Amino acid sequence: MSLITVSEVNNLSEEQFEWMFGNVIELCTEAAGRVKTKRPFASVDELCEAFAKYLDEISENEKLVVLKLHPDLAGRLAARGELTPSRPLSSARRGLTASRRSRSRSLQKRQVCFTYTCSVHLKLHPDVACRLAARGELTPELTAEQRAAGVDRLSAEQVSLIGYRNEKYKAKFGFPFIICARENKVDSIIDGLQKRYTNTRAQEILTGIEEVKKICKLRILDIVKQELI
Repeated sequence: MSLITVSEVNNLSEEQFEWMFGNVIELCTEAAGRVKTKRPFASVDELCEAFAKYLDEISENEKLVVLKLHPDLAGRLAARGELTPSRPLSSARRGLTASRRSRSRSLQKRQVCFTYTCSVHLKLHPDVACRLAARGELTPELTAEQRAAGVDRLSAEQVSLIGYRNEKYKAKFGFPFIICARENKVDSIIDGLQKRYTNTRAQEILTGIEEVKKICKLRILDIVKQELI
């Protein structure tokens, strides 16, 4: 797998940048649309910080949109043993000449995020990510991250416990439980669901966004190489 350099990131067209970084924040291509205007970046850390700053600066309602675009960990697909297979990460140069099918998928994600952002001040119905998951359409990035946490190898008891605590969590806070799966395993996820349930809604919005930042950074590091200065 060939990663791209920060210099190559800076030289991407606007469309290429949005295609490549459009899912570093789950299903939210708007973030890439804003961050592309902050170029040039001196390092991959600056690129990561730009996405983190985007998350810090959006309104609370927009933060809720970001949180609701994430499907449940170990949701309906995991319960049925139907996590979608992960695709290999494409190299930068293959990314620049993406297939029509991949471009179509990217445009669908962009439309989803645009629709949700426009309706940010309205009461949201069940999040679109859950509907995607119910149809077997978890994003490749999320599929790989859930596999890394062992979510595809849950016992029946673990599925039941996570499902129960997920529903309690969503009923209390109004958005799904989010945790950086690559930095946790199943036991710590189950423990986190229990411990974080006692937090206030404001605390969980903040915690959820911090977890999104962690996920975002790891996804960026799957695309851009860290170079020694």
